[in-house]
Amino acid sequence: MKPYLLFLDRVHCIGCGDCPKVCGKYFTMHKNGKVKMKKMKIEDIQMLQINKSDIACGLRASKVCPAFVIHVFDAKTHKRIK
Repeated sequence: MKPYLLFLDRVHCIGCGDCPKVCGKYFTMHKNGKVKMKKMKIEDIQMLQINKSDIACGLRASKVCPAFVIHVFDAKTHKRIK
């Protein structure tokens, strides 16, 4: 298991498009105007296991999100990484 979880709440996404700009490795805009995680089925909540080397990408996306729908968690403790 990879040590971190990248979390996206698509229900509350406002579709600003900032997260793919700063973390294109994991995020892309969907045709419905909301962001989605790449290579994942469209669901209201998306979670992806990521490595420590990818935390910075996820945190950049989290910090630019005006709707606060992107988070990075420690997979073992479930504590949010800020």
